Amino acid sequence: MNEDNYAERAASLFFRFKDSMHRLKPPGSGNLFTVLGGLAEFEARFKRPVTVSEIARFSGLAISNVSRLLRPFEEKGLIQKVKSGRTVSVAVTREGHRVLDGFNRNFMQDIALALSALSEDERESFISCGEKMMNKLDELKTSREKADV
Repeated sequence: MNEDNYAERAASLFFRFKDSMHRLKPPGSGNLFTVLGGLAEFEARFKRPVTVSEIARFSGLAISNVSRLLRPFEEKGLIQKVKSGRTVSVAVTREGHRVLDGFNRNFMQDIALALSALSEDERESFISCGEKMMNKLDELKTSREKADV
């Protein structure tokens, strides 16, 4: 198989993963699971809250639209905006984490069930390879953003 075939298969998997994430999100969670999960994942990975500007850049939305999207979460006490100079960061509150934890239980059970189709060695390989690919994609994105500046 050539590089193009591998790339096509990998791209197909990424789209299928994204679709599965959407279909497996907890019933009745609306955007809560997706938004809170994304914010919490960013905080865990980068050890800091995401800024509104970063959300806009990652999502392709205007900053005003990001603020409008986040407003209901802030009003419910699920996130908190923290201003530092001209930078506004968005952090998941204790209540937001509590709500997310409730959603995560069923979601993680579904992921564990899907992983059960793999042997322990295959799980390790899958996670290791996935992390390597995501790191490389992050590097590519960062280098392209620097080139655009």
